[in-house]
Amino acid sequence: MNKLICIVLVITLNTAFSNEHNHSKDSKEHDHSISSGKVKDLGAKKFIPTEDLKIRMEKILNLVKKNKKNKDNKTEVKKVGKAISLVISDIFKTCKLEPDADEAIHPVLAGILTGSSAFEKGDYKTGLSRIHESLLDYEKLFSHEEWKH
Repeated sequence: MNKLICIVLVITLNTAFSNEHNHSKDSKEHDHSISSGKVKDLGAKKFIPTEDLKIRMEKILNLVKKNKKNKDNKTEVKKVGKAISLVISDIFKTCKLEPDADEAIHPVLAGILTGSSAFEKGDYKTGLSRIHESLLDYEKLFSHEEWKH
């Protein structure tokens, strides 16, 4: 049931992310609400992403690179925005991170989703800026070998 709720949240909350993320020790449920808060400074500590997350983040990065070639073609920009939104939805469906890492990834994913929403509206510049910022946050938070953004 929580997975279904996640999917609905991802689809319906493209630009407004105001729900709080809850991973209290007493909570038995895994909450996937999206927070728009800034990423936490972890110092030298970084989370280890799952293989599933790494594959999907690399897919997002490749889609962004592909979009750069077509930045003046609004139809292509919109298609890439939709593709990125689908990858984010897939991340939520397959989310299997430890609670702290899960909490850390949510603002990153929210930012990417905000950027993909801008792409879907044909706004390349705004979308790229937001996704770029979020991918840099991902790099700060997760130890993803060979990640080059």
